Amino acid sequence: MTERIGSREFLGLDQLDNTPSYAMDVAYELCSGRGDLWGGVALAAAMNALSDQLQGMPLVFASAQFLSNKTRAEQLKIDCEIASQSRTVAQGYARGYLDDVDFLRVAACLGSRNSKEVADAPVPASIPHYDVCDDVDLGDPRTAMHSHTQLRLAHGMFGVTGQGSPSDVGLLSMWVRMPRVVNDIGALAILADYMLSGIGNSLGKVAYGVSLDNTIRAAHPVETDWVQCDITMDHIGNGFGYGTAHLFSEDGVLMATASQSVIVRVPE
Repeated sequence: MTERIGSREFLGLDQLDNTPSYAMDVAYELCSGRGDLWGGVALAAAMNALSDQLQGMPLVFASAQFLSNKTRAEQLKIDCEIASQSRTVAQGYARGYLDDVDFLRVAACLGSRNSKEVADAPVPASIPHYDVCDDVDLGDPRTAMHSHTQLRLAHGMFGVTGQGSPSDVGLLSMWVRMPRVVNDIGALAILADYMLSGIGNSLGKVAYGVSLDNTIRAAHPVETDWVQCDITMDHIGNGFGYGTAHLFSEDGVLMATASQSVIVRVPE
């Protein structure tokens, strides 16, 4: 089995000299099939940059707001600012630019506190094992982000293509993984961006979404090969939608929660 790499190495994110700025090439393999930068990639880049500025301090949460509909460029540049820092908790901001276009704002909290208190409310949906689930047909698997991800449909309809049957309880549940990448919080942000496929599942028809914001909150950092991603759209109306994704390890440990607000688009 090939040794997996971290999300920062996967992204090719480099610090610019000894500054709080970072940059990465927007390679086609980090984009959607249409050539648009994957929103979770931009969020993961900002998270990795902020963590690097804080000597590897782990993420608590990161919330991104996308400011421009420009999603095609040659380079993503991230500028970091640490707003406050104590012994156990730090808060910071990141600005993202696609070429010269102001594209992204990220607010984040990082840190680790010595506490034994643990409680998790979400529980994974009861779904078939990934070994018996069908692969999601993502078109040409050699292109774009799909060349790095593998999805298996366990419950509901993959709303971007219409594969599967819409869930009567509004749940889309999939097994997801990036075979070459460790499931660190950056990789989970990339995988959680498949939440947009829940729009069509809720509407019962093929539908798409454009992210307005994207938030991820870290829970338990455990090792796992496959990640169970349970997606629900909390609301769709007036051309917008709000959704939530819970990401679990193979043995049911909550790894992260994610949420997005989106513009909903239904093809005519």
